[in-house]
Amino acid sequence: MTEPSPIRLPWIEPGDAFPSSARALTDQHGANGLVAASQSLTPEMLERAYRGGIFPWSGPGEPVLWWTPNPRMVLQLNEFQCRRSLRKTIRQAVEMHYELRVDSCFQRMLTECAAPRQGQNGSWITPAIIQNYQKLQERGLSHSLELFREDRLVGGLYLVSIGRMLFGESMVSLEPNTSKICLAMLVQWAKEHGGQCIDCQQQTQHLEFLGARPITRQLFESVLTKETEKSGFPWQEAPPRLTLWEELIMSSLRDLPVATLQFYVTAPYACSYLSSRKARSQVATPNHLITSELYGDLVQMGFRRSGAFAYRPYCDGCRECIPLRIPVGEFEANRTQRRLLRRHEEQLLIQREPLQFRDEHYRLYQTYQSHRHAGGGMDQDSRDQYAQFLLQSRVSTELISFRQPDGELVMVSIVDRLPDGLSAVYTFYNPLKPQSSFGTYGILWQISECQRLGLELSLPWLLDFRQQKNGLQGRVQAI
Repeated sequence: MTEPSPIRLPWIEPGDAFPSSARALTDQHGANGLVAASQSLTPEMLERAYRGGIFPWSGPGEPVLWWTPNPRMVLQLNEFQCRRSLRKTIRQAVEMHYELRVDSCFQRMLTECAAPRQGQNGSWITPAIIQNYQKLQERGLSHSLELFREDRLVGGLYLVSIGRMLFGESMVSLEPNTSKICLAMLVQWAKEHGGQCIDCQQQTQHLEFLGARPITRQLFESVLTKETEKSGFPWQEAPPRLTLWEELIMSSLRDLPVATLQFYVTAPYACSYLSSRKARSQVATPNHLITSELYGDLVQMGFRRSGAFAYRPYCDGCRECIPLRIPVGEFEANRTQRRLLRRHEEQLLIQREPLQFRDEHYRLYQTYQSHRHAGGGMDQDSRDQYAQFLLQSRVSTELISFRQPDGELVMVSIVDRLPDGLSAVYTFYNPLKPQSSFGTYGILWQISECQRLGLELSLPWLLDFRQQKNGLQGRVQAI
């Protein structure tokens, strides 16, 4: 029986050129893409390798092994899958004031990435790797994105950046999904600055889930040559930032397979809150395609609903109206609010009613508008205008009535039920009841309902909310 021929792997020195990728081993050899080995590792070798589509990957105690697999795993930036769960995670990070930094603790990031994962005995990120990638970082060719919570590192990634080509190296989550947040921000930032793709090197199910896919080595090398010859990314002048999350969500909405949403801005009209100013709105269309799930994404971006239309303030030179979201898991009612909750819960009958026109609802609405918003225009709403404003909905909407023991209707609250929370549409009540504090109670009831259901609560605009003087200021977060 003939023994197989030994594999002859080129051994290179620091000044040597790397072999052609055509000489790389294949799956038949059990080492797809292995093209060379060396004893030394220098920043000059690393830069030459990356420009040629080659990267180092070896274990502790092994020589430096150089790879160029075929096919190559690549994430096209336009194909990145920012799924709903990730969008929710990003929004929560923004609400909790997480901070995205660049190159603030590069060595520590590599050290965290080098820590053995579950089921692993060691890491390919050896001390020599850390030392030489630090030298690349000093030359502006390697960078780290770090996510902090209250000055505590919670996750991040590091990469190589040559021209407009990004090479993903490793990522780590010290809290769930934090590395994905960094990747999402990197993708959006690179797209805004003319990037096309990220080299992910090797194929994994995790990368496939995020949208990466294998391409041939020949195609990869063609893209590589073109992208590395371009000018570099503005890492110092305009680094990635966490506030890119809204642009990322907008981008993901534009990529929905069901349709392409269009966003248009209205002409100026009289502001209903600030009489001396003009207002404008940004409206999402076509409204018949906005499902509960899609509207949930729009709510995260500050949109709210008026009838069948989803819109948000888009005023020239004014940002007074800020949408709010209450992290109900962290909310604790104070003594006065607890007393108010108990008093009304003991006295009021709360019912869910069909979302349809009823005379008693409309009469209460008229009373509320005439006393709380006299002269604002809504106090003159006809039955049809009332119905268009509050009873037309293409999402899951609930109408909750609050009645006294004798059956008198004293408050109506209309809320949208979204996949991850409730979104307050409108609440109106009898303003003639002395010391009832129905406005505050309405919000407290919605918070309690969200706590019971394990959901979050989105409220209307901050300016309108401040006018209610309900004691909740400073206990909510702007989206």
